Amino acid sequence: DFESCSGFYLDSPFIAVNGTLPVDRLRFKTSTELAQILFGFSEDPDQLKLYNRWAAAFLMPAQKLEEYFWPLCTGLLIFA
Repeated sequence: DFESCSGFYLDSPFIAVNGTLPVDRLRFKTSTELAQILFGFSEDPDQLKLYNRWAAAFLMPAQKLEEYFWPLCTGLLIFA
């Protein structure tokens, strides 16, 4: 069954996702397709793992990221 695909049409990126998927799966599949557009398309298993990891991090709530990483930043100067 079709879940998702992405690519370029007339030099513009597109993402197509099956709208009948559960919302959490829909968000994850959309994010993995976005990763493929950003990092380049590949069927390499290591690259596919990167897409999934990136999608998981992309969807993680900011508060959870701060809780996890803030203790690691103690004492560091961060310039934005």
